[in-house]
Amino acid sequence: MWHRGRVDKERDPAKVEDLEKEFRENNKTTKTEVDKMKEAIFEEMYEDLKKNNPKNLYNLAKSRKRRALDIDKRMFIKGGEGNIICSDSELEEMA
Repeated sequence: MWHRGRVDKERDPAKVEDLEKEFRENNKTTKTEVDKMKEAIFEEMYEDLKKNNPKNLYNLAKSRKRRALDIDKRMFIKGGEGNIICSDSELEEMA
């Protein structure tokens, strides 16, 4: 049986092999389906960019850049006295 990403090898080896094979096949088919869906979405997006104003392309690039910057940005919450609140207990007290 599957447990925390590992296979219990103490059980029937033939059954374990079947489970591993089934897992690999399912994983492969899932990946191909996801790739097909992504490809269709990107084709639609690029067709839309070609038909519409090229300004949309610049907006797309700007939004991607902003999303990348948001990962590094840290947000802080200040209390009533101006001090920075770091712990969950302090946040619960404010609520």
